[in-house]
Amino acid sequence: MPMLISQPSGWLRDRRRCQIVSGSNSPAAIAVLIRWFRECTKRGIPNLCIATRRKYVELRWDCISIDPQDEGHVQGDRGTTLVREMFKTYQIIARRISVKSLFSGSSFVGSVDHLLPELAAEIADTFFSMLYEPMRRQAQPNRPRPSFDAAEG
Repeated sequence: MPMLISQPSGWLRDRRRCQIVSGSNSPAAIAVLIRWFRECTKRGIPNLCIATRRKYVELRWDCISIDPQDEGHVQGDRGTTLVREMFKTYQIIARRISVKSLFSGSSFVGSVDHLLPELAAEIADTFFSMLYEPMRRQAQPNRPRPSFDAAEG
């Protein structure tokens, strides 16, 4: 059964950035992830989810949900630079625990497995900003993007 938990304090309640689901292989979990993907596509935001397990979680991100004209920052040299920044961020945050976690992927799609839930939420929040903010900054006047600043709401 999918388990939805409240977002960490820095996240906006009315503008969720990440779906949290218990497991990921059950029909109910898959249905939740499909609904979340559709919502991300509709909102034009990166698709981030946290799959919970007994003790550890896996953070996944996928930018397939963003408009192709907005994905320049996750492709080519800019994408390579961004994934390096994401990896550095992950290392800084994950350094607080002795458990070995695994970062895999690119700026467009990837995962971090074997994380403690509280670290996954912190990394997800940071990764969302890293993936979304370049899109918001380059938004055309006729295609405004909502802000996800913590000061809002």
